[in-house]
Amino acid sequence: MRAIQSDPDAKKSYDSLLAKGLRNTDLFEELLGMAADSYDEKPAKWYSGDNKEFGAFLRQIEAVTVKIERLNEDPRFFFNRQLLELPKALRHYSAAVRERNRLLRKGRPKARTQIFDCLRWLVRNETGKERPADLANILDATTRKSSGFKEGFDFEAALKMRAQRNPFV
Repeated sequence: MRAIQSDPDAKKSYDSLLAKGLRNTDLFEELLGMAADSYDEKPAKWYSGDNKEFGAFLRQIEAVTVKIERLNEDPRFFFNRQLLELPKALRHYSAAVRERNRLLRKGRPKARTQIFDCLRWLVRNETGKERPADLANILDATTRKSSGFKEGFDFEAALKMRAQRNPFV
């Protein structure tokens, strides 16, 4: 969102999408983050999959979850219902991180086109049209900071090409 807010064209396009009916902004932002990550061609980061540190991080989440559950079972520690849901939320978080990581490792070019299709579908579903020019402005702003971003990439042409190759019925 910082990238969108700092780029006048992207901000105008984002505001336009909101005015035309885009409501699922959480999913939209998540997809934009995935799109930006798909242009990062740097070597693997610590969380990129088979790395021991990544596995250790997920095991730490599970260990903390087990400790919280044990504490919740002790009658001396009575918490409201919301706090009792924390272990479940941590397990969901861990599973989501594993699944996202698995999808990101499958192959960036294929993932990139799938992300474009998801963005196209979301915008079309919520605003009534695909709006490639607005999406292109936003994608340009959000991916510009990625190290693997090729300056001058024509997002609008790529989105229109995806629309021709994979039209929504």
